[in-house]
Amino acid sequence: MVWSGFASYFNYLQEYQNPYKPVGLTNLDRKWEIVSSLQKSIRRGDCYHATRAASALLSTQDPEMIRYLWKRL
Repeated sequence: MVWSGFASYFNYLQEYQNPYKPVGLTNLDRKWEIVSSLQKSIRRGDCYHATRAASALLSTQDPEMIRYLWKRL
């Protein structure tokens, strides 16, 4: 019974479409502004802008950028 619940959940995840448009970070020298907006969005409970800021930082696929993000949080 529990496994059928997991199976349906996994099927849902496979078909999930992200409602947010992908965001890219074009100028890495201004990463502090993106992190600042992420922190401000989290403090204000603004999930939409927090998700977009985190997406912009994670889109670089740079391990240093990801460490910087977690250090600032």
